[in-house]
Amino acid sequence: MKKLLLCLLAGVMSLTSCDVSDPDGLADPMKWSTVPSGLKNGELNVEAAGGSCLFVCKNYKNYWIASVEEGGKFLEMTSGKEIKGDWYLIKVEDRELKVIINCNETDASRSFTVCVEAGNAFDEFKFVQGAAKLW
Repeated sequence: MKKLLLCLLAGVMSLTSCDVSDPDGLADPMKWSTVPSGLKNGELNVEAAGGSCLFVCKNYKNYWIASVEEGGKFLEMTSGKEIKGDWYLIKVEDRELKVIINCNETDASRSFTVCVEAGNAFDEFKFVQGAAKLW
């Protein structure tokens, strides 16, 4: 948790402590050559049946999972390269961010947000999974 708070604090400080006219210390935003279809403003709706998603970063080879938020709580990070939730798996390998979402067999939608980081460059994706149709 301390690592996450330090990561977020460093990100905020990098945005507020640099003058835009001074390019030193500013990182290029993360650019993605491959994103799942349906991604809109950093948010992806996932069917209740689940599925997998692939993102490929074209300008950073080494990046990691900085944080994962689910249900208003941040998950404990044990690895910056892989995290397994109760119903999803997030993995970073080379330039690829892979997300596997299991089937939702409940009558409630659910979501999580993953933040990835490459030094002073950050990006964030929210995954919203629909509820199963139980009738």
